[in-house]
Amino acid sequence: MIERFEIRNYRSILGRGPHGSGTPAELDIEDDITTLIGKNEAGKSNLLRGMNRFGIQSPLPRSELSNYGDYTDITSRIELLRCRLTSGALNEDDEKAKPVPWLLGPYRPDDLDGFPARIKFEDIELPVDSDPEHATPVLGNALATGHVEVIHYDSGSHAIDIIGRGGGDSESDFPDPDQLDLPFEIEDFIAKRFHEHLRLCWWFVQNIIEVSKLNHEIEEVRSIDPDAVDNISDLNEEIRQRLDRISNVFNDAEPIETPPEITQEDAEFSPPDIFAIQQTADNLLRTLSNVDNPTDPIDDLPTIVDQSEIELVESEYNLIADGDDPILQGLLALGDIHIIDYNSYDSSEFQDALDTAVNELSKYLNAFWDFRPEERRPQETVTPDQTERYSFQYELNGTTLALKLAEGDNPPTPLDQRSDGMRWIITFLMTIVAQPYEQSEGRQTLLTLDDPGIHLHPEAEKKLYRAFFYVVNQAQIVYTTHSPALIDRKEIDRLRIVEHEIEGDGPVGTTVVNNLDEARAAGKQVDPLATAREAIGWTLSDSLFQGEQTVLVEGSSDKRYLNMFNSFFNWSGRPCLADDPTFVDSKGGQLPFLSRILAAENVTHVALMDDDSSTNDYEPELEERTVRYNEVGVLDGKEYDAEIEDLFNRRFMIELASEVHDDLDAEDILETPYDTAPTGIVDYIENFLDGKELNKGKLSREVRDQLQPELRESPEAHQDTIERFQTVISELKETLERVDREQFGS
Repeated sequence: MIERFEIRNYRSILGRGPHGSGTPAELDIEDDITTLIGKNEAGKSNLLRGMNRFGIQSPLPRSELSNYGDYTDITSRIELLRCRLTSGALNEDDEKAKPVPWLLGPYRPDDLDGFPARIKFEDIELPVDSDPEHATPVLGNALATGHVEVIHYDSGSHAIDIIGRGGGDSESDFPDPDQLDLPFEIEDFIAKRFHEHLRLCWWFVQNIIEVSKLNHEIEEVRSIDPDAVDNISDLNEEIRQRLDRISNVFNDAEPIETPPEITQEDAEFSPPDIFAIQQTADNLLRTLSNVDNPTDPIDDLPTIVDQSEIELVESEYNLIADGDDPILQGLLALGDIHIIDYNSYDSSEFQDALDTAVNELSKYLNAFWDFRPEERRPQETVTPDQTERYSFQYELNGTTLALKLAEGDNPPTPLDQRSDGMRWIITFLMTIVAQPYEQSEGRQTLLTLDDPGIHLHPEAEKKLYRAFFYVVNQAQIVYTTHSPALIDRKEIDRLRIVEHEIEGDGPVGTTVVNNLDEARAAGKQVDPLATAREAIGWTLSDSLFQGEQTVLVEGSSDKRYLNMFNSFFNWSGRPCLADDPTFVDSKGGQLPFLSRILAAENVTHVALMDDDSSTNDYEPELEERTVRYNEVGVLDGKEYDAEIEDLFNRRFMIELASEVHDDLDAEDILETPYDTAPTGIVDYIENFLDGKELNKGKLSREVRDQLQPELRESPEAHQDTIERFQTVISELKETLERVDREQFGS
């Protein structure tokens, strides 16, 4: 998966320019959906075009370089794009990401467990010295502790850079940049990885020869005869044979019961783990295969699929002549049809497969119009019900496929006679929902869309946004929009504001604000979303506040938690708020101002506040609209100022907080009476953070990612938390209904 793009020297994006001026456009990418908003001519489309260059190995025309730079005297290649990969690209156990094979570990001796190291890594000398600077696996240390970035140049070539993570325990392990000599061309990077990994394998083999002597039942693993090795290829083959032999021998071996002798470090070790040795040998061998001269490394990187230029669906396609058309490919993908597998299109097998494809498309179109606005589900969890509202029909004459759409009892009509809006929806379903992996050949995929749904009615746009969640298990999505209907009020963290600035005597060009707070003028806006509204031309009456039910909360984490539990209650049939409630992050102190604005516009709303705000002197009208945690009895009478984090199980929150803060040890905290401490869980955790504040935003994302699937799969494991949130949601529901009656007399 992709974590971040840095774009420079491209069209309206000046970047650092050939003369070092300007600011690059740095775009943080969400792991599912990222929304770009901004005024006309800000450069949103240029950002997408720049991203779409990733992986293209042909040179960029000089006319595509930045509008503001003078590149006439530049003879060297120009950096256009940096693409930072997520940790999932380096981890085959990550369920959300498809890893890059030649980036997978292990990287260094520290990654290998299960046996006592008898020989120091720095003392290892290969029979054929492939790299004289072998004292430490410098590249391996960097990969284990840094961020991997792929650089794309205007020449179409690519390089690999590794950037320190900045802070935390891993920072001390990151090598001196002078040792790394980065960036490397991809081919050079892989060659250096290969030589370092070969040395790591050799070190492992030499140690296992010693370990195998601990148990006479284990057939001794033979060493490599240095005189028999003439070159790196020979050594590669010999090491592969030894690793394969170690895997087989230790797979069948009995555990070693006798403790090993004292090592050269005079430290005692437990007997080695036989299973771990076998697994490590397999991992080393697999990694060696991955980094041993891959055919085309670019093909292993994530792919960008540009859906912005797709033409609207037509009524007829030729199965042969239009074989490369993405719309036809999408339809065939729904039936798992590969044209080359069929000798005749008149066969019953082909007809059956085509029937399946057309029926699947009918299901997805009906599901699209039946979307509930609060649903956010990946494609694999959705089973569209067959309805009679829409049905596709087709005729096959030779190699010509004609498509028609029937609505209800009305006769079917050719697709090119339908509205542009309906044709766009069908195009979206066939090109995006049907086959992102088909287009990317199985690689990790990022889809880009420029102003999608421009032909659609606002209600259809809302359904389009929900439909994006059909494919987030297969692809990340980045899109631009000017439409309020394509903005997710519940997750404004997904918004990125694109700006175009002039600074001093020269241009800054296109830049990106990744956090709405950074875009706000301090002290001037009582509406924390004013910048987002201004960027796409909203008025206040069209703002993100408008919804059937609005709840003002004090922070983004409150909003994230309440959205998650309200959706769960809706799904499970429990009492909940409206189908699409609006939780507004008021940034705490702005809550009274926002309440006045909403009251003036007759928007039904209530406020959910932490108990530490109970001493504030709020106006009586706001107090009448306010719900506080202790007042609804969710904390069993405990006398401390409660926050939303206190609704969760304390052990659960402590364990996840330790994942957010590297310097927080959950086991140390859990040894104290954490469950009976007379203080809120946030204050309690911060006692162990040496004066730092708990990162509630990052913690709430960790909680959401872990808890959201567990609520549906095993709710009994979180029953106490569910009941507390149920009490709060029910109280909000009753208060909203009371306020609505008082406000409108209904």
